[in-house]
Amino acid sequence: MISRSFGRTIAQTLAFSGRARRAEFLVFVVLSQVPIALADWVGGWLAPATIQPWLMFAAHLLTLVPAPALVARRFHDIGLSARWGLILLAVVGLNLSLNLLELIAGWDIRRPVESALSYVDWVLFLPATVLYLALLAMPGRASGVNYGPDPREGEAGTEAGVGGAGAVSARTTPRPG
Repeated sequence: MISRSFGRTIAQTLAFSGRARRAEFLVFVVLSQVPIALADWVGGWLAPATIQPWLMFAAHLLTLVPAPALVARRFHDIGLSARWGLILLAVVGLNLSLNLLELIAGWDIRRPVESALSYVDWVLFLPATVLYLALLAMPGRASGVNYGPDPREGEAGTEAGVGGAGAVSARTTPRPG
């Protein structure tokens, strides 16, 4: 289940339509931290001190590539428009921009910019936190969602996912006994 959920997320990196289950989102959140931890560990041991921050920035950027599509599909699953993800995108974009500014120009340049933007952080923090927790906790809607079929329906009645061994066909009718 874990590898299927993560594989589905990676395979649908550019698919903004459809729905994503809670489990798929949670598995991605947890497993996306593995490359970051490896980059930090390898960078700390092998990379020079000037390259290690760039390695970490690249690891963060690469793990975030499938995130916008996954967030859009997750919002669809709970019955909301993907536009709600723009709040999360603003928070991530702000943090990545500040990190890139620090890498290019140094902390002395980042500090005044971050000070000026600190009010934006406070305005975005609460809604972003509420939305993130909603994506993690809210169950998907079973019906009445205009964003596609319930992703749980494909796994009901199968042992190995859609079309896997033990799949039950919807056309099979019981024979009278």
